[in-house]
Order: sequence, then structure tokens, then C-alpha cells
Amino acid sequence: MKKKKNTIIWPLLVLMLAIGATLILFGCGGGGGSSDGVTSSTNGVIMGTAAKGPVSGATVTAFAINSGVAGSQIGTGMTDAQGNFTITIGEYSGPVMLRMSGGSYIDEATGTSMTMQSGDIMTSMIPHVITGVVTGGVQITPLTSMAQMRGQSMSGGMNPTNITAANTEMGNYFSVGDILYTHPMNPLTPGSGTGASQDMRNYGIVLAAMSQYANGIGMPFSSGIVTAMMNDAADGVMNGMMGNTQIMMGGMTGNNPLSTNAGTSGLASAMAVFMGSAMNRSGLTLADMQALMNKMNGGTAWGTGAGPFRSNGERIYFTATSERGTAITYTGGPASSGWMMMGGQLACVSCHGPNGLGGKHTMGMMQVMDAKDIRWSVLQPEFDAEKFRLAVVKGQDPDGTQLNPDMPRWNINEDDLADLIAFLKTLP
Repeated sequence: MKKKKNTIIWPLLVLMLAIGATLILFGCGGGGGSSDGVTSSTNGVIMGTAAKGPVSGATVTAFAINSGVAGSQIGTGMTDAQGNFTITIGEYSGPVMLRMSGGSYIDEATGTSMTMQSGDIMTSMIPHVITGVVTGGVQITPLTSMAQMRGQSMSGGMNPTNITAANTEMGNYFSVGDILYTHPMNPLTPGSGTGASQDMRNYGIVLAAMSQYANGIGMPFSSGIVTAMMNDAADGVMNGMMGNTQIMMGGMTGNNPLSTNAGTSGLASAMAVFMGSAMNRSGLTLADMQALMNKMNGGTAWGTGAGPFRSNGERIYFTATSERGTAITYTGGPASSGWMMMGGQLACVSCHGPNGLGGKHTMGMMQVMDAKDIRWSVLQPEFDAEKFRLAVVKGQDPDGTQLNPDMPRWNINEDDLADLIAFLKTLP
């Protein structure tokens, strides 16, 4: 006898498969690849650490990103004594911006407790969080903050592609493979460099160098340098400018411009000072950071930024370092609390500016210095090569009198001085 076909089961199976496919489609946010966030029925969580030194007692707020712009608040949390935070973000799925405000931290350069000032924040961008999943190990640091400003300024704003690109560019600049998920070493912790990866070392020492730089220019709270560096990074060129606008710093520094090389050779010089200070308890030495310092002294930037210097003279002018490896040191110069001090190291650009024009500078304790225009076309005919050498090395004016003590007396050899003069001749 023939078996009867089951004519009911097959249509039911087809219907169930269709319903399942529909549920999968909606669960994945559709098939359109939208960069905006969506919601589902399961809560998600973001966990991480705020570090400028661990920031305790800070408020961390998560924002949904829609069309490249931070939108509605989706969660908030507080940092503990180690800077750790946990935020429940509900049913959101998509890119996220984190913003940290308030709290206090131990400043690496001084070892003192400082508070985040009301006008200073730190931020971070996550390309995508998934509903119901814990996104852990997220960092909020000065570097993620600089990347966030960069991503925000890109065409299309903070979309997932730009978020990834900005985080990667900032990591490449400071030789940190992943600034979003790498935990920075804390150089104030004894022996912290032992066992730490080079990425963790670079990350932690860069943060300490920022504090050292802030201390060198007389900033009472080093959180201010984070804000300045964020603005400097926005256009992808570390040159003291935000687009065509000069970045200004207030507080103890007066209302003075951020140095053109603050984020390059200035930070490298500050790093050298920190590595040799008693505050560096990591067990690392200057040699451990030399590769990163050399990279930053080379003037490398990302995006549309400048590459290596075009000549040794230009390098000397901007960094007070020579491609020959010869030492270029000085005695005298502006007071150590002056805004132009780059973590203990000056360069020609510090006082005479990127174009050699010079001008008046108000320093940290309201001291005013008037730097000379040193474009070679302007120095002529008062100066020749020998008179210029006497001015640079001995602080002697062509009329035989001594220059103002704010002018450093440089220890520079003949070849490097010739290269410097050659560069000054190129300034229009």
C-alpha cells in the first residue's frame, strides 16, 4: 500500500524558514550597511579605563553617533580609583563616542594630584558596539582624544571608516599599534616597564611627556595641554594651528600661542627630560625611547601633515638636533617657566617662529621678550656669516655689545651652523 504524502509539513517548514530569515535580517540592522546606530532588545555594556595617569572620580558619558556626529546620550558611569568604568548602553548598536570630564589624576611630571579643569575633557571613539555584547578594554586617553578631534574634522565626521582611520593614524604617529585597546604603562609605578610591550611603553611615556611639557611651560594643570594637543591634531598637522587658526593657551602661560613644534620635537624633548627624572620609576631608560624620540624629532605628521625635514638646517631650526648626530646644546635663554620651554629644550623656532619673523612673546611669569627677525634677507647687510656665528655662539651683537640674556648661547659646530644659515636664506 502506498504511503500518503504529508502535504501540511512542507508549507509549515517554508514559513518557519522565512520568519527566521526575517528575524536575522532585523537583528543585524538590515542589509544596507548603515553606519548609524540601531536598537535591539538586549542591553550592551562598555568597560574600560580613563588614563592620564588613572583618572579617578570622573564622569564618563557614552553618546550614539549618527551621520558622523555625536547624538543622544546612551549611558553614563563613574571611574574608580584605578580609572576603570562600566557603562550600560541599553539596546544600542553602532558607533560610539565616549566623553570623560571631571575627576583627578596623579600628574606624571610632578607626582602631585591634579583635577581635570572644567574646560578640559578626554574623549574616545569606538567604530561599532554590538547589542548584548560587552565591549571591554576601551581606553580614554590624550591620544584617543586627539584621534577623536581628528575623526570629527574629517569629511563625513565620525563614521566607522573615519573612526578607524583616525585611531590608526594617531597610533602610527606615536608608535602605538592600537590606541583604543592598548593599556598605557604607568611610569610612576616602580618597574612597570618590565614585561610591558613596546606599545604599552610608548603609550605611557608619551602621556608622561605631555605632562612634562605642560610643566615646562608653567601650566598649573596639565589637563590643559591635552585640550591644546586635541586642537592641534584636528587638521592632521601638528604645528600649533587648528586649520588656519593659531591655538592659544591661557592660565599661567598668559594668553600665548601653542608652540609650532609642541607636538613634535617639543614633546620629544620633554620625553627626554622625563626619562632622566626621578619621577620615571618604570625602569626604562632614554635608550628604550630613542626610536620614538627620533621619529618625533623628524617632524613626521599624518594625513596631510609635513614629512621629514627638507634639509639639516631646517631640522636644526625646528628641533635643535642635527642629522649628523652632533650635540647642539645651549646655556642661558628664557626662564625655565617661560611658555616657550619645550620640556627643558629650546630651538630657534621657539622664539623666532616658524617663518623666522620673531616678535614679542609674553612668557609664563608675564616676562616679555622681543625676538629678532632672523630671515637672512633681513639680517643683511648688518650680519655676515662670522657676525652671525658670534651672535649665536657668544651672544655678541655686531656692534660688540652683548645681546639680551634671553638669547641662548649655542654650542654648535661650523658645519651645522652653515646648514642653519643655508636654511635661513630660504625664508622669504
